[in-house]
Amino acid sequence: MLKIGSFKPALKVVTLAAVVIGAGCATAKPEKAEMAAPAEPAMKVVMKEVALDTTTLFAFDSDKLTSEGMAAIDRLVSDAGGKAAAQITVTGHADRIGNDDYNMKLSERRANSVASYMAAKGVPSDSINASGRGESEPVVMECPDSNWKALVDCLAPNRRVVVQYPVMVEEEVMIQN
Repeated sequence: MLKIGSFKPALKVVTLAAVVIGAGCATAKPEKAEMAAPAEPAMKVVMKEVALDTTTLFAFDSDKLTSEGMAAIDRLVSDAGGKAAAQITVTGHADRIGNDDYNMKLSERRANSVASYMAAKGVPSDSINASGRGESEPVVMECPDSNWKALVDCLAPNRRVVVQYPVMVEEEVMIQN
């Protein structure tokens, strides 16, 4: 597989000798043929998904962003194209510690905190859709230890904020000989 963008397009003029047969004799007739430059690489839009660990973004049972969390979101905004308007989805998730209603509200508050911070960094707020899923989509289902600290640590992957945003990527084109 060869990426179209991996070589520089060139326009070549080639002299060809065409054989013309007429009245029993062969003559060479010079002709010029031009090879077209390869087309620009095809681009397509794909959704990129980044899961932000809430232990970096927030303290346990909090929706207030930490300085580490702000730095992570700054990098994300930069990677997503800065202030460019695109449809961005921010989804908060919680672990199973606490009741369902509380976890749903906590996940919503966390998603809103990330969305608000992104808007403060210049991302148009009308391009951001924030929502919470509570504890409904866990990454870790079971934890072997019932010790409180071990349980909190074990369930950490469930506490996350997922950000999805569109990016342009080159499509790979297969060239057959």
